Amino acid sequence: ADVAKHRLAVYSRDGEYLRSIALPGIALGDVTTDAQGRIYVYDQASRTLYQYDADGTRRSVLNLNPKDIDTRGYFHVVGNVVYFADAAERDVLVATVQDDGLAAASPSAARTTEGIHAESGRVYSLTLDRGQAVQVGVRDVEQATASTIEIPWPGVVSVRYAGEDETGRFYVQTERVDGGRVALEVLAFNTAGDLLSVTPLPENDYAIWTAKLVDVRGDGTIVQFVPQKAQARLNLFTN
Repeated sequence: ADVAKHRLAVYSRDGEYLRSIALPGIALGDVTTDAQGRIYVYDQASRTLYQYDADGTRRSVLNLNPKDIDTRGYFHVVGNVVYFADAAERDVLVATVQDDGLAAASPSAARTTEGIHAESGRVYSLTLDRGQAVQVGVRDVEQATASTIEIPWPGVVSVRYAGEDETGRFYVQTERVDGGRVALEVLAFNTAGDLLSVTPLPENDYAIWTAKLVDVRGDGTIVQFVPQKAQARLNLFTN
């Protein structure tokens, strides 16, 4: 999302620039896509969610309740549900996706979930023991199972859920103080909760605020988009 030029920039899987989609008059706060390639854009000034086809054709518009979005976080689509992940790593149900486009969530539906939903049906919740460790809670909604993973992580100062790939591996982004500097890293786990790898991300100079520092592609590639003052950098890390 190019805030200054009011447009979306579209890139290939390898990071090659393909095209842009002009969105004049929209205060770009976040952008996400669903499994069908439809694009969702959040206007942070008007608290409005827009849905577009992959070519940029507008499909639908939905005004959101400002009370549902009281902290800065990111939007994501799981199945036919649109969630807003708040600063406390909780999912807030804000909309559903139907054949005709976006629809308001049912007033009777539970609005807030402790944790972040994934396509696998699991919900991931995170707890930080500042400077010491990270706890990852994994709850499988369909199987009605839950487990907690304890990861000693000296110096840790922040933790966020980063994503899940097509094999069910899940990823957690951490920041920790290491030798006087902040180290940004992504931890990868298998479905059993075993730590598989730690990927250091050497660039962490986010000169402009972004809703999500890193994301994870279906094949497990870690995607880092770093907005800076005069340019932006797209980094891809393979496991």
